[in-house]
Amino acid sequence: MQRWPEAKLIGIDNSPNMISKAKADYPEIPGSLRMPATYLPDKKYDIVFSNATIQWIPDHKKLFKNFLNLMNDGGVLAISVPRFDEMPISKIINKVAGNEKWKAATKGCAETFTRYDYQFYYNLISPDYQTVEMWQTDYIHVLESQPAIIEWIRSTGMKPYLDRLNEKEKTQFEMKFYLK
Repeated sequence: MQRWPEAKLIGIDNSPNMISKAKADYPEIPGSLRMPATYLPDKKYDIVFSNATIQWIPDHKKLFKNFLNLMNDGGVLAISVPRFDEMPISKIINKVAGNEKWKAATKGCAETFTRYDYQFYYNLISPDYQTVEMWQTDYIHVLESQPAIIEWIRSTGMKPYLDRLNEKEKTQFEMKFYLK
């Protein structure tokens, strides 16, 4: 907002918690509780930006067509998609979830994440966009403790698993991530 004071921003999310947090952190930006995959406003935008969101939306072919329809001519699409399935914590979560105690309750959780390789996205968007720039980046998060790691991943990669468990089970599940 400081760099482009004339910009008009809107936040779209299907999570009431994310909209509440965004409104608390950025009260000057209107938020809208909507499904990003089907959001069709009455105007178009110069920039459509998504940071670590689209992995929660299953139909990327439809989603990217919708993004195209959201943009003005010459608009920019900027998307980041975490490679969660390649992160060590993801592998640990899947290992714990595969344990006999958690297997039935967490079945299908890993499939709630939608992410394809760069070739899929290039082939998907290059016919409809004048220019395509893509890159892959590894972000290293240095956290001070195991509880900090659990706190960091609880609302993202671990969320589908925890959502299927009661409070007691959630605590037991999380405890499996602590080194003995």
